[in-house]
Amino acid sequence: MNGAAQLEAAADQLEFPLIVKPNVGGSGALVRRLIRPLVLASGLYNFFAAMFVAVYTLFMVRDLGLDPATIGGIIACGGLGGVLGGLAAEPLAERVGAGRAIVLSAMLLGLMHLAAPLAAGPPALAAPLLAGAGLLAQLGLGVMVVNRTGLVQQLVPAYALGRVAASQQVIGLAAVPVGAAFGGLIGEGPGLRVAVAIGVLGTVAATASLLRSPLWTASNLAEWLPVREPPLLGSSEGVPRFSVGSTPANTLARASSAAASRTT
Repeated sequence: MNGAAQLEAAADQLEFPLIVKPNVGGSGALVRRLIRPLVLASGLYNFFAAMFVAVYTLFMVRDLGLDPATIGGIIACGGLGGVLGGLAAEPLAERVGAGRAIVLSAMLLGLMHLAAPLAAGPPALAAPLLAGAGLLAQLGLGVMVVNRTGLVQQLVPAYALGRVAASQQVIGLAAVPVGAAFGGLIGEGPGLRVAVAIGVLGTVAATASLLRSPLWTASNLAEWLPVREPPLLGSSEGVPRFSVGSTPANTLARASSAAASRTT
């Protein structure tokens, strides 16, 4: 519901406990301040990451001399990092806030790409460096995706979630083929290591741009963007609020606890 005037018409269809995500800020200006940096940074990151991925395997084979089994092990370490990132997402958000968890994990993801152009020497030295970097990079990606998805779901009204998700996909995925094409062209020209280095610098710059966004500073502002659970009919007591520094799981737990206490 968007206002008290709709309460009477909707009363017959209400089921409790009920949680409502209103159009925060009316025009959504405050919501856009948080989501827009994420979308733009993701699009820029995907462009340079596609440039990096397009030549990364060839780089490991031709420049570093790694064999297929070693390359498979490096990729497997990345998969393990993704699992660990999913497990660490909520504890990190509880400790530093969802906004800062997103920024820190994105920075970790970008910085771990630096291991590729720095890798040199025999495979016995290069392989562990790339495996460790891959694990930490995917750990950061897991933390970032979980908290980013939860934050968007908390801030965006239900009727607009589909449009926001579609816009994120279009901006993020449209950059991939373009970046991959540029990566291939640079790899054929100046060389694979140059293409890898350009991709790495771009991913670091894309993730570092989030340090200037409200996601970093908003984590310190309690109750910045409230989302209230409406009280039961006939009740006027206070309800839990969501802030950028909390997590979706905690918000739902507090809402359920408050609803249960009112019905007993």
